[in-house]
Amino acid sequence: KYVIFLFYLLYALYSIYEITTGSHLPTSDLIDAPWWMRHVPTVVYFNPNDFAFVFTLMLMYVLSVFDKDKSFSSIWVLCLFLVHMFIMYKSQSRLSFLMSFFFFLYRYPRKIVFTSISALMLFFVLGFFFESAWYMQAMDDLVKLKSDLSFNERQSTSVRFYLYKYAILSIFSSYGFGYGIDYSSEYYRSINDMNLHYIVDPHSFIFELLINSGLFSTIFYICLNIFLLFKNWIYSSHDVLIQIVIFNLLLFSSSSSLFIWPVYLFLILYICKTAQLENEH
Repeated sequence: KYVIFLFYLLYALYSIYEITTGSHLPTSDLIDAPWWMRHVPTVVYFNPNDFAFVFTLMLMYVLSVFDKDKSFSSIWVLCLFLVHMFIMYKSQSRLSFLMSFFFFLYRYPRKIVFTSISALMLFFVLGFFFESAWYMQAMDDLVKLKSDLSFNERQSTSVRFYLYKYAILSIFSSYGFGYGIDYSSEYYRSINDMNLHYIVDPHSFIFELLINSGLFSTIFYICLNIFLLFKNWIYSSHDVLIQIVIFNLLLFSSSSSLFIWPVYLFLILYICKTAQLENEH
């Protein structure tokens, strides 16, 4: 838990450095991007979605192990909430942004609701009496955020629909056995459909698993997750249960599981935690 906490802090610091300077590591796909696109954090990952995915998993795990009784003061919760949500907003990962917010709201409902309402009221009062350029810019950002989170009129949403469509159709062409590990990119390259916009990553662990390993492996994986959810529900381990749900939802935001191996680390953590709870009962 201390290792994950350390990396969470390092990721947070480096992501703020990237947001401020626009500088990236060679592993980032934004290293040669235009200047107006470069202030998006990727840290050690290929793209912002991959970073936001792992960063959100770290947040959930760190909070659940270091604040089991949900006793952190409102100041600490507010500071962590603002910093984390700011980084998620800058990462432009809609799903990670929403999942992070919901996890905060689940763990600290009163603190988050109270501080959010208070902050908004203070923001609008200050803006009314001291209208300035920063206030107008902030209003534009809020409008942009609202539009972005609506998931409407975004090309990425349309592309994902077609990516998922062809992933399901792969069941028939591969006779349910899949094409083999890391074949999903070749599979999409073989499809002549301009709606894919030449994107060859499934953008979903589930559908990547379906294309590469087939229907039976995918069903086994889904059953494993249902089993973990059922066990944690029986043991009233709501923290782990919520994390497993969000974990699987976040798998729809990454480019490819092959680029974000930490997902397997967290799945193993959830399995071990469930086994530990079973032994205690």
